[in-house]
Amino acid sequence: MDQSLGNYEYRKKSKKDEQSANIITRTSNRIDVRIRVKSQVYFPSWVYDQFSEGKEIEMGNGTEEEEKILKKMIIVALWYIQMKPIDRPSMNN
Repeated sequence: MDQSLGNYEYRKKSKKDEQSANIITRTSNRIDVRIRVKSQVYFPSWVYDQFSEGKEIEMGNGTEEEEKILKKMIIVALWYIQMKPIDRPSMNN
């Protein structure tokens, strides 16, 4: 097998992963996160704490409708990232 092909595949995968990380970063930066050092807080835990305390998660210049959609998306995301598969809802939900 050609060594350069292996390196190419690795670079291609790394580039794709980097692009995915950039998209996630841009999305999370749109949410008003009032934390001094963001990298020290696990984002799903922070979001869960905000909901538990009854705080609103503000979205920069978002409309009220966009904030409602954001809240629904966050709730669904929190459902599906449970550590134990048994705690996750079925795909029918």
